[in-house]
Amino acid sequence: MKEEILHYIWRYQLFVSHQFLGDKGERIQVVKPGTHNKNEGPDFLNAQILVDGLSLHGAIEIHNKSSDWIAHKHFNNKHYDQVILHVVYDLNGEIFLADGTKPIQVEMKEHISNEIFHKAKLLLDSKNFIPCRMLRPRNTQLNFREKGFLERLIIERYEKRAALLENKLTDLVDWPQLFCWSLFRAFGATANKDAFGLLGQFCNHKIVLREAKSLKNIEALLFGISGLLSHSAQDKYHESLQEIFHYQEKKYALSLPPKILWNFSKMRPVNFPSIKIAQLAHLIYLLKGKLFGLIEVGQINQWVNHKVAFAASDYWRMHTHFGRESKKIPVMAGKQLKNNLLLNAILPFHFFYHKKYGQIDFENYASWLGRMSPEKNKVTRAFEKMNIYCKNALESQAILQLHKEYCILGGCLRCFWGHKILCGK
Repeated sequence: MKEEILHYIWRYQLFVSHQFLGDKGERIQVVKPGTHNKNEGPDFLNAQILVDGLSLHGAIEIHNKSSDWIAHKHFNNKHYDQVILHVVYDLNGEIFLADGTKPIQVEMKEHISNEIFHKAKLLLDSKNFIPCRMLRPRNTQLNFREKGFLERLIIERYEKRAALLENKLTDLVDWPQLFCWSLFRAFGATANKDAFGLLGQFCNHKIVLREAKSLKNIEALLFGISGLLSHSAQDKYHESLQEIFHYQEKKYALSLPPKILWNFSKMRPVNFPSIKIAQLAHLIYLLKGKLFGLIEVGQINQWVNHKVAFAASDYWRMHTHFGRESKKIPVMAGKQLKNNLLLNAILPFHFFYHKKYGQIDFENYASWLGRMSPEKNKVTRAFEKMNIYCKNALESQAILQLHKEYCILGGCLRCFWGHKILCGK
């Protein structure tokens, strides 16, 4: 029996009978099961029980067997002196506190429904892409729009992104440079996010601001720092960018990154790093280098309402690499790329920035995401097989968070849907 299942059953009091007897014959009634403790110490804090009618307040510790108390050396740990009840699946011996007191013990074995135990074990042991897929009763509608589940998932997702940005802020120090790193990284999508992140880290936002008056200058800066200019000139365009970058390198005493590894394989030309860098250069040029302005509400609304357009320069319509001609390439930034930048850079950064200053309004994010198209990927397609369809990005982002932080990590007992399947409510 996994202790995680025992914790779950105790937390929600999912017993077939609540007439508990202690190991010495005491009549036990649970008034409050306590608050689940995820830190050091007993499993549940601030619990209340009645022992033969006498009210006791304190902590609850849960184990598979009584002997686990000894194995874990709780008898020698002052955190456990507050334990008023030791709840076990299998009662197999006495236990002691540090002062020699014997806490009351209760055996759960006869109070647990075989059905709940079986379902919980199937969920936690499932190897399915979505663990509950085969357990969902046909007449049970799994709706993540109820009881705040969707909102909880979105907030969890943004909190996770905020933690990533918080860690990176200690390295990059200032806000505009952090946003530069975040935006660039989003341009790389999955295949090149680390490479673009490195590019954003070494593109000083103050230099970007100065050079953004000229599209060719900003192209030279980005391609130069990326390392894609370093080969011998293949044509006049390549040569001109090299000349500009050599001047920039001396003028600003640029610090260059170690060799950036760019991934061109197994993707369409429109997603090649060279095309994305050229598109990024045009976006910077249109913004006059003021990238940080993208987190302003007015700018976000422009993006959400599809009123933003940027594209790689004309050279890239017929080239995938410097000097390498190709069939015509659609260089205008598509809806998918712009949504990706919103979802993975602009909105998470907006959340993080305003969280730092105590100005979070969830309704803003619900409105923005609710007006955006849902993502389409293997995760959303898997949920569609369960007749769960996303109407917008608010719902697809929630689905992605659900799968990443619950389905993959075996968090079924923390999941609203898992709870509904186990309890039927």
